[in-house]
Amino acid sequence: MKQTKRLRRVGCGFLLAFWFALIVITPCTAITLISGSEIRLTRSDVPDDYALRMWLVQDANRRGLGVSTGFTTNPTSDTVCTITDTHFVLWKGSAQSSRSCACYAKADYTLTSEGADACQIAGV
Repeated sequence: MKQTKRLRRVGCGFLLAFWFALIVITPCTAITLISGSEIRLTRSDVPDDYALRMWLVQDANRRGLGVSTGFTTNPTSDTVCTITDTHFVLWKGSAQSSRSCACYAKADYTLTSEGADACQIAGV
């Protein structure tokens, strides 16, 4: 019986922590996006290496949320490439999902190629 009570208390504790996190994170995310900012979670010092990027789309013909996710590849020992996938959730207008690539020199992160050439170098 004691084991069941302990497990029940731990489960309730996790549920309560999740609930409070949800109550805090959701309004903070909404306020950040509404204030005109964007949310960026980065992985490294490589330019445009976003684990997640969210922003509000507020054009004349489009309204909604933009979400970008990305990853990096190392095609050679002195090159690093970032691949970014962008998706939109729009409630007004339409937009196509896209993929962009950029390759940088590892020494100082100077741009060496971008676009279709960079995607070919990255092997995507």
